[in-house]
Amino acid sequence: MDIGGAVYTPEDGLWHVFPLMKGGVGIYHLTSRDLISWKISKKLEGKNIPLDDSGGVVLDEEGRAMGISAAGLVAKIKVANDSTLDNWAHNFTTLFDAEIPGALRGFPGDPLKPWKGRDGKWYTAIAIDACGAKDTSDTGCLGGGFEELWSSDKLHGRGANWTTAGVSLLTTNQTSAGSFVPQHTEFVTPDYFWPPKRKEAKKNNHNNNNNNSEESELGAEKSVLLTSVYGPVPCCGAPRYWNYAQYLVGIQPLPTEGHKRPVEQESPFDWGAFHSPHSPVKHFNRTDGTGLTVAADGFMICCPKTATDSNGRTVVFSNIGYMSEMQTALALPRDTWLDRAGTLRQTFVPELAALRVLPEISDTLQLSPTVSNGTRIPGIVEIPGILGHQMEIKATIYLNSTADDDLGSSTEIGVAVLGDSGWAAHVAIGINISATVEGSHVFIDRRSIGNNTHLRDIRAAPLGRVAPRDEDGDENKDDYTVDSYEFHIIVDHSIITTIINNHTALTVEVYPESLASMRVGAYAIHHSTSAEHGSAARTCDEVEACCVTMGFEGWFLQRPGDVGMDLEEIS
Repeated sequence: MDIGGAVYTPEDGLWHVFPLMKGGVGIYHLTSRDLISWKISKKLEGKNIPLDDSGGVVLDEEGRAMGISAAGLVAKIKVANDSTLDNWAHNFTTLFDAEIPGALRGFPGDPLKPWKGRDGKWYTAIAIDACGAKDTSDTGCLGGGFEELWSSDKLHGRGANWTTAGVSLLTTNQTSAGSFVPQHTEFVTPDYFWPPKRKEAKKNNHNNNNNNSEESELGAEKSVLLTSVYGPVPCCGAPRYWNYAQYLVGIQPLPTEGHKRPVEQESPFDWGAFHSPHSPVKHFNRTDGTGLTVAADGFMICCPKTATDSNGRTVVFSNIGYMSEMQTALALPRDTWLDRAGTLRQTFVPELAALRVLPEISDTLQLSPTVSNGTRIPGIVEIPGILGHQMEIKATIYLNSTADDDLGSSTEIGVAVLGDSGWAAHVAIGINISATVEGSHVFIDRRSIGNNTHLRDIRAAPLGRVAPRDEDGDENKDDYTVDSYEFHIIVDHSIITTIINNHTALTVEVYPESLASMRVGAYAIHHSTSAEHGSAARTCDEVEACCVTMGFEGWFLQRPGDVGMDLEEIS
């Protein structure tokens, strides 16, 4: 289910998402006013389709919705005939032909949603691989790929003069050191957006006795490319493929600059396709510097597309599922923005709070790590009052300033969900503190739940040191190394998604064997021997430095209105 495009229409306050139907025979038009309840506005087929493959939907200079796509590397558009976005022009209008000698692509061109650059021109980019003009396969190019930049004075119609900009927006060998993008990947279903300009009050010098403040724009030139990176795995005598959603932050190059701008930050948008080094399942393509591996043919968040409202709020829509079986569900929408450090931040859209069923379950827990002796079960403390398969949890782990040293090199702290009566079955979500920050991870451990062997593993992401937001909902202005970690978790039956500190996200699937697996608990354990860390019965008073405080909030979630679509019809 590639998402062909997404857009927000300010006249009626609707969010629109256009997933492609299986077999390329049409496109669904989904709409929502609250980002919770979705309906099929219309099934777009035949000459009424706005896209001929994945691309983007954007509002032009007159506020009309316009779809852009590029099957065969020919960029073409269609304009909506009315404000409902259910009726489109019968014929496509060609903007330009991006096919160039020596560079072709078996996939469609996947053009970026057009945007206005710093120079006032319109821009888009076409995805092209490096396998040569004879490559027409859809198995990925080991030579990599690049985003060919195009520009025009006008978006379309009179005055449109689309030409190659002479520089690449991005190539797979243009990224920064320690890249998460290996050289043999292509950019698939990408999306591009300029985050709203952030402003910060700056006090004048104290010596001039002037208390007035002035505002300075932050990150006014920075932009974000969201993409799925896709590549074949030359392994094991049979073709395998991996795919995961990636973000890259940088400054768009202009044709007059004539050089490549470096990518300032890059990371997977969701780490659900990555394995912990402690995972028992072996997979392929180790990433640079993280110690994590990408799961071939794994469960994943894919094909992110954005829509921005009239206030500059940008929401990311993506699909979810297995690459080998095609993705058949929309992931939970996420708000996204750039913080003051230029890092992409994300959170579940706040509208999801409308699904909470009161009363809220809240508690503050003091956890003293126990010695695991190979299992975390003795350390799990059940949180009363919350049971279920559909719930929202906010668990904030607070560590003191020396916790990394005092807790040792193998301490695990987290939340257990979907637990049975004895915790033999459960899913653990937490942090694994290593001797170094680089070796520490956040993870979802599903080794003890379900009877599907290939799902019994640990998915993980680097721990990082990104500060959570303060009480005003903004990033912590003073400390980007704070030792607290907020896990925002949504359990939706077989899908679990967590976002840590509004930054790092993991999405996995689980299939409990019993409906009785519905308990929630908290724990802190040492993966070590009692000789190394003392007895398991230590208290916080005895080992104050090893104490962990966890703030817990939890809610049952009611089910939103069913979309009612036949998911087998979507690819």
